[in-house]
Amino acid sequence: MNQSKKKYIYLPIEIKSREFLTSLLMVSHLLKKKFKIIICSKLALSYLIRLKLIQKGIIFLNSATDDETYKFYKENNLKIVMLDYELSPALSDYQIKNAIKIRKKNYLKYVDYFFVIGDQYKKTLIKLIPSIKNKIILSGWPRADLWKNNLIYKNKILSEIKKKNKHFYLFSSDFGIMNMSDVYKLNKDFLDKKVEKKTIKKQLNISIKSRNEFKEMIRFLINLEKDKKIPKIIIRPHPVENHFYWKKISKLFKRFEVNFSHDISYWLKASDGLLHRGCTTALQAGFINKKSAYIITKKKYIRHSLTYSISNKINSVQNLKNFFSKKNTNKRKNTNNFEKFIYENNKKSSSEIIADSLNKIEIEKQEKIPISIRKKILLILLEIRDYIRNKYFQKKINNKKKLEDGLSESEILKYLSKFNSKKNFQIKKLFLNCFEIEN
Repeated sequence: MNQSKKKYIYLPIEIKSREFLTSLLMVSHLLKKKFKIIICSKLALSYLIRLKLIQKGIIFLNSATDDETYKFYKENNLKIVMLDYELSPALSDYQIKNAIKIRKKNYLKYVDYFFVIGDQYKKTLIKLIPSIKNKIILSGWPRADLWKNNLIYKNKILSEIKKKNKHFYLFSSDFGIMNMSDVYKLNKDFLDKKVEKKTIKKQLNISIKSRNEFKEMIRFLINLEKDKKIPKIIIRPHPVENHFYWKKISKLFKRFEVNFSHDISYWLKASDGLLHRGCTTALQAGFINKKSAYIITKKKYIRHSLTYSISNKINSVQNLKNFFSKKNTNKRKNTNNFEKFIYENNKKSSSEIIADSLNKIEIEKQEKIPISIRKKILLILLEIRDYIRNKYFQKKINNKKKLEDGLSESEILKYLSKFNSKKNFQIKKLFLNCFEIEN
């Protein structure tokens, strides 16, 4: 057997704060299966494919994409495996079903295997798309693995946040839709994907509702800041929200602060508690025993999800003051439906289950593709172009910083070393935001 041949797996990162650390946790288990792992941005992956520097293998997607991109991956001999992070317990049952209906056509046509985080999603997928039943694997959630891993919090970032801010509460925003231009863009996207009109109408109604709730929430926070008995609140925008818009809003506050820096895990750990309106961070708060509260601006905006059921409900300033003064009363394990939404295996972590399942997929082991001088030059030029674009143009627009400051070898080494104490791996930078990892 040729020992230089290995199974290839590609882990494209779309939203760094959501996917980077969980991907590295999975990498630590994939290395044990002797995979050659390419971790990169979605843009970097497209460069690899276009320059024919990609081998047959598996692509592990964290979110749905468009028809052309799926087709692009399939044409380049990639088996498509998905754990859709956007179908999370932060969404109501209605939102989950609507999202699956939007994705149904491409799920059927392109995806080879589906990992699901809980039994509830498995049942819903089978009910809406019966023919994919044998492609579904109940894995649990790598993000939950990460939340339970105290190693990620052993970092000077945490102490710096605590030193600078002392006592504060964190408000985690996840509106996504902040103004009507976002709604129009979403409508155009659905039309381009040829989503059925009935489903588009439902999704646009959800989006308009979200935009209206966002306006209500900003008014609530502005008025809240005027009350001197309310402690400092740090507002953390979601990576997909318009950061330029948030910077404008930040000027309305004096004591409260809008902050984009670092992974939200550090802010949550350093805080005295979490305020939210249904975001996934409420689940993380449950895992690390941090008290959380769901802010209800109006009853019609309530998102009846798991994040709502496990949180304190706040519908007035007095309720909020009571929440601030009380100790943590969150007891996620006593929530009847928790296990339905997030599967936990007593013997294996979710990352281990996924690595074991990926190793069973039949794909040929491949030799490393040599990179010619011409292609090396092309990659260097692309790297320079993207660096200039990110540094001088994207910051001026500054609306959605999904990849934040990008991927770096030092950051991969730092966290992967925490998950893999033997450090029996090698990291090689291929070009900007694209790295190869193997034993």
